[in-house]
Amino acid sequence: INFLVLNNEKYLNEKQSKFVTNIFNVLKLVHKDIIFLSLPSSLEVLSHKLCNNFKIKKLLLPENLQVIGSECFSGCQIEVIDFPKTLVTIREFAFSGNKALKKLDLEKCTNFKEIGDYAFSGCTSLEYVNLLGNFKVFIGKFAFVDCKIKTCFLPEGTCFDTACIDFSFINKL
Repeated sequence: INFLVLNNEKYLNEKQSKFVTNIFNVLKLVHKDIIFLSLPSSLEVLSHKLCNNFKIKKLLLPENLQVIGSECFSGCQIEVIDFPKTLVTIREFAFSGNKALKKLDLEKCTNFKEIGDYAFSGCTSLEYVNLLGNFKVFIGKFAFVDCKIKTCFLPEGTCFDTACIDFSFINKL
């Protein structure tokens, strides 16, 4: 399996998160080589460690998604993420260790509030971060540790925790 689209809306509406978590627990045992993942638009929360260490390169997130759980996509190989405008929170370690990720653009996520601790730690190719379009964002401790961010757009009133960004690489803030 290298392409997976989950779109059985009827079944997912009955037992959404539990069903998807069970599907991925089975897939983790059988096959982690999914490179493109599309999740159903009805999902609002993605659970803890849902797809960690999969070989996902392209990720299509649900259009109603509000929360990406802790370690949800940690250790993946995601190159492209299109975040939905409904996204509010990215939990701790959610995308940590995604060495292929180059760009984080949350500008269209107008209700976005929080990036958890270590959420993008170890994303060594991450060079561009855009959080504009949000009123006030909290960035957790070490959220961008071991990233080489060169361009960073943050809204006025952004709250930082301990050493969330290594500012030594930034040439445009």
